Amino acid sequence: MFKTINHTLFCLLIFYYASSANAVIPIAERNALIALYNSTQGAKWVKNNGWKGAVGTECQWQGVSCLNNNQVSILSLDENNLKGIIPQELGQLSKLKSLSLGTNQLSGTIPKALMQLSQLKTLDLRKNQLSGTIPAELGQLSQLDWLSLHRNQLTGTIPKELGQLSLLKVLFLGGNKLKGTIPKPLFQLNKLKTLDLRDNQLSGFVPKELRQLVNLTTLILDHNQFSGTIPSELGQLNQLEWLYLGQNLLSGTIPKELAKISHLKRLFLGNNQLTGSIPNELGQLRLRYLFLHGNRLSGTIPKELGLSGSLEFLKLDGNLLSGTIPKELRGLKELSIFSNCLSLLDDESTIDILNNLDIGNQDMCESFSKQKNIPVVFTYPNAFHSIFWIDIPLISVSGKSYKVSLSPYKNPLDTQGFYWKLNSLDVVKNVTLEQSNNPVVTYNPQTAELNFNQIALRNQLITAKLKAYKNPGDAKGTYFRYVP
Repeated sequence: MFKTINHTLFCLLIFYYASSANAVIPIAERNALIALYNSTQGAKWVKNNGWKGAVGTECQWQGVSCLNNNQVSILSLDENNLKGIIPQELGQLSKLKSLSLGTNQLSGTIPKALMQLSQLKTLDLRKNQLSGTIPAELGQLSQLDWLSLHRNQLTGTIPKELGQLSLLKVLFLGGNKLKGTIPKPLFQLNKLKTLDLRDNQLSGFVPKELRQLVNLTTLILDHNQFSGTIPSELGQLNQLEWLYLGQNLLSGTIPKELAKISHLKRLFLGNNQLTGSIPNELGQLRLRYLFLHGNRLSGTIPKELGLSGSLEFLKLDGNLLSGTIPKELRGLKELSIFSNCLSLLDDESTIDILNNLDIGNQDMCESFSKQKNIPVVFTYPNAFHSIFWIDIPLISVSGKSYKVSLSPYKNPLDTQGFYWKLNSLDVVKNVTLEQSNNPVVTYNPQTAELNFNQIALRNQLITAKLKAYKNPGDAKGTYFRYVP
């Protein structure tokens, strides 16, 4: 009798595992998956193992995971060459918890049918070509804790309905064409850890209400059109590690209250219209990156910035700073200070310690305010001990303005000479180089020469000429050599 019972149990177990391996998901879910395959050129996916296979195999298809083997719970097809639109049928995946279709070539709009996915926790559609507006109906996905729509072509405003996503921890909307202001309901998302709205066309003031997002660790608002001052209330975001406000229209001074953000590691405020001095209090932070370039900051460089021992990258170029470079900054990996009013170093040995020092033209105080001469940036890979890179922010050639970058080239045929390769030549739109009586750099198309006129280098004015060079080892490249 015991043999009969054991045999029966064995058969039941075999039947269970066999049926689980080939469980049949609802026909509506199978049809939804096939609709996705058909609408996004599934035959050309990078990986499409098992897709459109026999009924009962759906849970083994590439990127598909199932809950209890009978309903789709995860659909993950990132970086898989999906081309086409997201089909409405995906709304039939009623138990779906995670939908990841990022880094593909999906186009069209975000289908409103996705709002039927009431159990969805992760929606990742980043790095596609999606257009149209962000559906307000996304606010109905009450279980959502991760929403990533960045680097698409989305337009319109940020829906205030997103403020209903009370469990949301991560919100990526950067790299689109969004306009308007940050809607106030978003400040109710007290579980939010990451808010990334960079590279849009958002405007208005940086809201002081951001202080209500007490769990925020990353706030990225750079490359927008925010104006006004930096709210001192941001100093109340005690958990913040990254604060990016660069490339906006912000004015006023840098609030010393930012020094209260004890966990802050990256502070990016470059390319705004900030004035006043650099607060000494910032030296109390354990910053690794401090970018304040392209403003109107004045005064001296606080030595306190180098006292923490944590700072590695400091960009102060394009300001009106005066005085010397404090010796306390000698441990930095990179220091960029060109286009200021500095008298360079208070300790000559500092220059041998810095790994990457951008000095460029320090004789720019008067011309900076008059917008005449354009500085040339010299980047030294190893202080002054090796050949330098050359970056020219603005140069006029045949009536057009260009940005030029030259990288050092070691010529095996002339080891004693100095050569550079044209690294990039980019048109600068809507900008005209103002003519002055003494331009910093000019280009002669007839002789193919770059002429540098009285460049301030290590407290000395130098004049140099670079002439076009034909490199036999690289016929397609453009090269220059130094002419004594």
